[in-house]
Amino acid sequence: MKFFFRVSLLLLFIGISTSAARASDLLDGQDDGTIDYLALGDSLPFGDNGFIPYTAEARPDPFQFVGFADYVGQWGFAGRFRNIACPGESTGSFIDNAVPSVGCLAYKEKIGLKTAYTITQLDLALELIRKNPQMKLITLTLGGNDNYLYIQECQKEYPNDSEGAAQCLKNGFQPLLDKINQNLTLILTSIRSAGFKGKLFLTNFYSRDLNDQADVTTAMVANFSYAKTAIQNRARPIDVFLPFSAAALFHKGKVCDTGLLIKNVAQVEPPCDVHYSDLGARLVAKIILEQSKF
Repeated sequence: MKFFFRVSLLLLFIGISTSAARASDLLDGQDDGTIDYLALGDSLPFGDNGFIPYTAEARPDPFQFVGFADYVGQWGFAGRFRNIACPGESTGSFIDNAVPSVGCLAYKEKIGLKTAYTITQLDLALELIRKNPQMKLITLTLGGNDNYLYIQECQKEYPNDSEGAAQCLKNGFQPLLDKINQNLTLILTSIRSAGFKGKLFLTNFYSRDLNDQADVTTAMVANFSYAKTAIQNRARPIDVFLPFSAAALFHKGKVCDTGLLIKNVAQVEPPCDVHYSDLGARLVAKIILEQSKF
């Protein structure tokens, strides 16, 4: 009960104290000098919106997108942060550019990130850690694109067989999770080996629909696995599942109806993007800062 009360307070605080951010207001403060907070991962910390076409014309400025990492960087570190997240990044491509992603490499080359680089995200992270020994916080958000890539594999293998594709996903879930955690272990140990002594956070997954038992179970199993990997590698798991689920309880179990995800203004399927809305990004940022307490 105490947990749900705290979540309600967070949502209330966010709703009444902060209007929707302008990207320039937040990101003009991204410091090119000292880095106290480093945001790593995929499209969630980047602040992506999947309803905007993935073209340079539709995305002329990477700072038009505001993710939870940008709020953490401004609210908690007064702009002394760097967001090097890449939309489409998988746990494998984070380590090796030759490993498949969901378009991260193309995004780097043709559209542009908030921090420009051509090396792997892991290599850049280690370089920034060594240059900033005082760094206090690193957040890591990865794994969703690994799952997406595997779904595509199963659909390609069983193009006209929904039952076969479903069985493929079921059979491959644990091996996929094992591979993700193997990659996460390498990433987390590399970060510590580079000399990082601050707080290292690994964010987990929410369930989009509490009425979908398969979706809830998948998220819970993955999150338990993530928590184990984080703890074993001197990192802290950051829970997004419970706060988003708590909010969904007031909306018949539908996270889409909470306002925490980006709504589809075209009012067609899907009704919501997988990415956080401004409200969702601010909630995740508040959760991270609550756990930081520097």
